[in-house]
Amino acid sequence: MKKIIVLVLFSVSSFSQIKKETKIINLEPSLRLGINSPIYFGNNFFAKDFSGGVGFSSNFTFIKVYQTNLSFGYEYNQFNLKNKDVIGNFEYMKKHCYFVEASQNITLNTKFSIVPFIQFAAANIKFKNEERKTIAKQNGNEIKIGSYLDYNFNSTYTAYFGINFIKYFNRLNANDTDQKYFGNSNAIQLTLGFEFN
Repeated sequence: MKKIIVLVLFSVSSFSQIKKETKIINLEPSLRLGINSPIYFGNNFFAKDFSGGVGFSSNFTFIKVYQTNLSFGYEYNQFNLKNKDVIGNFEYMKKHCYFVEASQNITLNTKFSIVPFIQFAAANIKFKNEERKTIAKQNGNEIKIGSYLDYNFNSTYTAYFGINFIKYFNRLNANDTDQKYFGNSNAIQLTLGFEFN
């Protein structure tokens, strides 16, 4: 009888360990805060007519499902107009991005991890004049594919460097030439910041 009880307890213990390892949903919140710098290229208005500076990035991971982190976030950038003869009567534009993200952690060792991700964003652009008044708006979308390289100081603080490709697209009511120039762009974006677990 004692052998049977020991065997049952061992089986239950083993099953609970397996069940714990294959947990489908984990609540593991974390917050990334950092700076970003997009580098636009190609024949489009972002690359040709604007010069961009450093922007702000944030990303809140709220849940992990089957080892996939689900997050939402916000990014902000301001771009100064450098080609006033072509574009119009404004000085700069502000871009606000609201995104959802899916990512996975790939542990390299106790200190370093790679976190590949994909994002889909709603991008809102506001064109401002010298008096900081909004004189035009443009709404589009972005797809971002990239990765973070995390350096773990401890279980709470992590520094990260990120690189990603951005594809911006917007269906404008315009001819084909203007649609390609004003409605599409490509960029490589670099990010740097800290994650709080």
